[in-house]
Amino acid sequence: MAAALDRLGTGTIPAASPRLAYYVQDYEPLFYPPGSPRWWRAFSSYGLLPGAIHFAKTDWIRTMVQLNHGVEVARVEPGLDRTVFFADPDKDLGGRPLLTAMVRPSTPRRGPRRTLRVLNRIAAARGDAVEIAIFGCADVELGAMGLDIDPAIRRLGVLDRQEAAGLLRHTDLFVDASDYQAFGRTAF
Repeated sequence: MAAALDRLGTGTIPAASPRLAYYVQDYEPLFYPPGSPRWWRAFSSYGLLPGAIHFAKTDWIRTMVQLNHGVEVARVEPGLDRTVFFADPDKDLGGRPLLTAMVRPSTPRRGPRRTLRVLNRIAAARGDAVEIAIFGCADVELGAMGLDIDPAIRRLGVLDRQEAAGLLRHTDLFVDASDYQAFGRTAF
C-alpha cells in the first residue's frame, strides 16, 4: 500500500498518522435499478470518506467515479496471483479446443443470456469441433433464466478459485460477453 501511495505523490505514511483509503473495486450503482434504495446507497458511497485516498485498478472505474461523483481515483497496477492463475506450458494442443465462459444470472451486467445465446449457436454449428463448458452458477439458476441450453455444453456449476484457475489453464478460448468490466482472471 505504501508503494501505491508513493506513486500517488503522497509520500510515505508516518506511523503516527495513518491515511484512510478506499479501494474502488467496481462501480456499484450499476448493480441496482436506478433510483432504488440500494442504488442510492451505492451512489452515495463514494462521498462517505472525505479526504480518503480512492484507488482502483482500471481507468474505466476511475472515469466512472470522477464523472459521476467528482472524486479523484488513483490507478494502481492490477494484481494477479500467478501462483494460482497461470498458463499451462505443457497444455496438449491436440484434440478439440476448449471454449469456456462464466455464466452468472445474478449479475446481469455479465451478459448471461447473451453468453448462452452465443454458446448455443456455437454448439449447434460446431459442437462436434469444439468442447464448451460454462461455470458460475448452479443449474437451478440456469433453469430460472428460461433459456434452453444445448446438451453439448458442460455445466460445471460454481467453482472456487482453484477450480476456476484449473479450468482456465486448460481453456483455449474464453468468451466474455459482459457489458463492462470483464472477468479479469482470464488475463494471464
